[in-house]
Amino acid sequence: MAWIPRHLCADATLLSGAVSLGYDSHPAQSRDGPELAFSRDSLDLSRRVPWQASRLGLSVGGWYPDYEADNDSYRLTLRSDRSHDLWEGMGLLRLGLEGAAYRDALVPADARDELAFSARFARILGARATVGLTAEARRLDDRNASLPWAGRPGASPSRQGRGQGPGAPP
Repeated sequence: MAWIPRHLCADATLLSGAVSLGYDSHPAQSRDGPELAFSRDSLDLSRRVPWQASRLGLSVGGWYPDYEADNDSYRLTLRSDRSHDLWEGMGLLRLGLEGAAYRDALVPADARDELAFSARFARILGARATVGLTAEARRLDDRNASLPWAGRPGASPSRQGRGQGPGAPP
């Protein structure tokens, strides 16, 4: 749990966090993989600020599942978006930019950096109806080059060439 004094947080600042505890009977995705307990910790901090005729949103967040063994992963995300009211508040246009870093000790081939651009449009039609449209372009930049399923627990050389993943029949 996190505590921030009220005088340091404006009304437009939101801090949220969660801690989950669990038990994973199949974390390595293989028949003989160990069963592990874990905690999943996440924290997000966001703030909306007025900017010209629109609102600017800035946020940082991340999560970290802490397993008993050395197979942890984490994700850190930085986001920014600009939203603008349309039609006297009956519509909203939001443009966003996001950068993220994902690292995985269990499957290093999955480690990547991400960059995304998103556009969202929503129009209020009535008291109970809203229509919306969302588009996103995301670039994934793998940090470790690999073949499909290479480096994943349970993967064998015979499966790598056929495009089958762990758990697929031989």
